[in-house]
Amino acid sequence: MYCVDLTHDIYLNTDYRATSVDANGYILNDDPAKNPDSVALTNSIGQLTNAGNIGYLMVNFAPSAITLDQQLALQSAIWAEVYGKNYGLLQNPGFSIAENHTIVLDQASYLNQIPVSGNANYISSVIWINPSQDGVYAQGQVAYGPAVDHFNGPSGTPVPSTLVMSSVLLGIFAAVWSCKRLTRIGIAA
Repeated sequence: MYCVDLTHDIYLNTDYRATSVDANGYILNDDPAKNPDSVALTNSIGQLTNAGNIGYLMVNFAPSAITLDQQLALQSAIWAEVYGKNYGLLQNPGFSIAENHTIVLDQASYLNQIPVSGNANYISSVIWINPSQDGVYAQGQVAYGPAVDHFNGPSGTPVPSTLVMSSVLLGIFAAVWSCKRLTRIGIAA
């Protein structure tokens, strides 16, 4: 999951009971018609103008963004698509010159690989999440997982702890399965 809303916060260990989920690129807090502080690029119905580009970035780079530098570069590329010329990547004073340079290069690489001819088909390849509690929306998110490719519109509210536990359990299952398989073919000791 990556952030698509710089003007709001989201808190860990909080139950967002009224979360809305869509496959259409709507991030409620980033719609300037609803949030005058937002400078997000949206169309007349509040959809992120570059939602397809963000979907493309998530589908093509989120699964392989494993280092912190790659993840930060991907996050920055997403913000560049959300806010356009209103966003600029700043150097992090806590990072080395080499780390900052790597992030800049990775961000540029991600952005340069977005197809020029349009990519609206990627909008529904990701989940657009608007967490809410007591009628107040938190920071909008975009999420991708291989099973999300065929997401068919709004569904029930995802409970963050359930999603995390499912991911952990799937990871444990995969590790056990891999270990058993490698042991059977004589690779693992």
